[in-house]
This record gives sequence, C-alpha cells and structure tokens, in this order.
Amino acid sequence: RHQYPSDGVPTRSCQPDSGTVTARQVTLTGPAPMSVVTAQSAGSSGDLTIHAPVVAGSVGAIELVGYHESNHSGALAMEHLSFDSSETAHRVMDSRNRDTHRSGAADVAVHPSTPIGAPVSGVVDRAGEYVLYCRYRDGFVVIKPDGRSDLEVKILHMQGVAVNAGDRVVVGDPIAAKATAFPFRSQIDALTGEPSWPHVHIEVVDPTVPRYFGRDAPPPSSGC
Repeated sequence: RHQYPSDGVPTRSCQPDSGTVTARQVTLTGPAPMSVVTAQSAGSSGDLTIHAPVVAGSVGAIELVGYHESNHSGALAMEHLSFDSSETAHRVMDSRNRDTHRSGAADVAVHPSTPIGAPVSGVVDRAGEYVLYCRYRDGFVVIKPDGRSDLEVKILHMQGVAVNAGDRVVVGDPIAAKATAFPFRSQIDALTGEPSWPHVHIEVVDPTVPRYFGRDAPPPSSGC
C-alpha cells in the first residue's frame, strides 16, 4: 500500500549544464532567509523564518519561489522576505481552488544538481520515501523547528534523503542529495525557463488541524 507522509547574493543569467534553454534569472545563494511565518498555534507564538533549501557553504541556484495553496488546512501563511535587488524572485501563483491560504506552501525551483539543505533548525520528526499520486517515488522530511515545536516544517520532492527521525539539523545541513525530477509539468514550470528545473515543496503546518483534501472531496483511503 502506498501512503503519503502524514504529513545578499548577485543575480545573473544562468543555464543548466546541457540542453537548449531560454535565459533565466537565478539567485546564487546559501541558506539565506526566504520567508517568514508569523502565527499563534497551540498556545505558542513567534516568528519562524524559513531559509532557502540549499546546503550551507555551497552555491545553490534558486530560480523562483512560487507560493500556492496547500492541501492542508493547518498550513500557515508565509510572507516572502524582501531585502534588496538580489533577493530571490518570487510570486504567488494562480489559485488551485483550495480553501486554504494563497501562500500556505512554497515550490522552490532549484538547479537539478543542487543539494538540498534544511530550511530550519530543529529535530527531524520523520523522513523517508512515499509514492506521489500512487505512481512516482518521492522523498520527504518533516522537521519540528526550534522554538516552535507546535509546528511541523514539511519538505517534499527530494531524492537521496540523508536524515532519519530523531536527527538534529541546523539551517543548511544536508537533508537530501537533490530535488526530484518528475516526468510531468507542475504549475511553477509555466513561470520558469526551459527545460524546467525540479522544485522542492515546503510548508509549515499546525498538526492539530485536520488535513484538507479539497472542496467536496472525501479523504482518500489509506492506500492507492
């Protein structure tokens, strides 16, 4: 049975290592602050900063951060952090017709060879593989962030997950080898260069809120 997990820096034109592509603007960055969650949940409050999901000390190419609606009612809204002209390009993508916040999740388009780093410091609650859409093998990591143990930071769409439940990570620690490249187009691909780079999905969830599965749609069964 297959189950989903319960779930500055100069800007320049850059192209992947092979293939003919349109010019794209990417930000070369370490694990710089990307967005912030300001919310009160389960009696706890305080800002939680989400960092770019690349490994500390490496040069990670991030093309775009595309915010969108999560499929979880417990996902908290993220606000993009703006610093100067070198900030990572970002936008709120078109609605997916979900009754959740327009910036409750972020798809971060990264270079195909960029190693993935922890976007927050904390303790890994769970990690491993699952099957996306009952067809595609994918990796995930869920972190309980320092100072906000009432929340879960979920990172999806990775290959070579390198952490396990109980591991402590700090911002920029390696958690996976690279982003998962799927054989289908995603919403963010219409906004980036060609060929499309893979993306990492990040959301911050209050786990006390029941998961949302779409308008008028019953929760799926435990298997495919």
